[in-house]
Amino acid sequence: SATHYSYKCFVFSDVEEFKLSVTGSTAFEHIRYSVDDENLSELPIGGGTTENIGFNGKAFVTVKIQVLDDEAYTKNEQQGRTAFLEVSLQNILLLYKMPM
Repeated sequence: SATHYSYKCFVFSDVEEFKLSVTGSTAFEHIRYSVDDENLSELPIGGGTTENIGFNGKAFVTVKIQVLDDEAYTKNEQQGRTAFLEVSLQNILLLYKMPM
């Protein structure tokens, strides 16, 4: 079972979009993220920067970040399963726009 962490972050109300820089704790971690629970984007091994993430007129946006170590990722692929079948760490970021 994965470890789950949730974070609340705040940005100024004039921010319409942003990018996140995500780095794994080792150079061999596999990281992916989603802003809608359907479309997952994988970052380079060890981490990287997301595409632009927009608020789209909302007061907050939720970003799910999943992390999997290289050994589990490779094992899942070798067994013909989805590489991210069992995620070892899942972070949920809630980014809120601060009223001015």
